Amino acid sequence: MERRNATIRLNFVKGHMGGNTIVLLHGSQMEKNRELETALDVLSTEYLSCHEAGILCLPEKKGDLKVKIVGHASKHFISACGGMTQVLGHALVKTDVGKPYGIRVTNSKRNIMLETDGGIEKLE
Repeated sequence: MERRNATIRLNFVKGHMGGNTIVLLHGSQMEKNRELETALDVLSTEYLSCHEAGILCLPEKKGDLKVKIVGHASKHFISACGGMTQVLGHALVKTDVGKPYGIRVTNSKRNIMLETDGGIEKLE
């Protein structure tokens, strides 16, 4: 993605749930205080054309992972999204998207406490 004559490289996982496309992004790869703008760029038809983005971050409270959710339609952060939560849960099992946060789903570690703007949710 290019912005102001600079190229930004973002790793991502794209999935779908119920007809909605979701992209998972790493907040650490985004410029501080420009996460919303970057996510909206990624969601646009010019790039990945998704309905929502989950920006993954290190937890701030008692969770295992924090996610800031951006809605394409609202153009703002939203408090929660069931489809994004389902895509994230699947991605944590099937990809290494959780590795930067120390998350590895195994038979003995199957519950992830997810911090959202709506509160802490348990992924099982």
